[in-house]
Amino acid sequence: MEHGRKIAAFIAGLILVGTLVAVFFPKEERRNKDAPVRVGAGADVSGILMETAVEEYGSVCEVSEDYESSSFQDC
Repeated sequence: MEHGRKIAAFIAGLILVGTLVAVFFPKEERRNKDAPVRVGAGADVSGILMETAVEEYGSVCEVSEDYESSSFQDC
């Protein structure tokens, strides 16, 4: 029965720590619905896929033309 108490104490500790984290850790004060979503991609295939996705979804939702590709060193 000793193992059962240890397991129960561990689970209770996890729940307590999770509750304390949820209450005391900082949060965003409010959600900004007007904030733009910024998406970046490399200059390789991921950049080509991003440009294709912008072209495809441009008719479905508002996509600003402020996107840019940035190159990076790959190993």
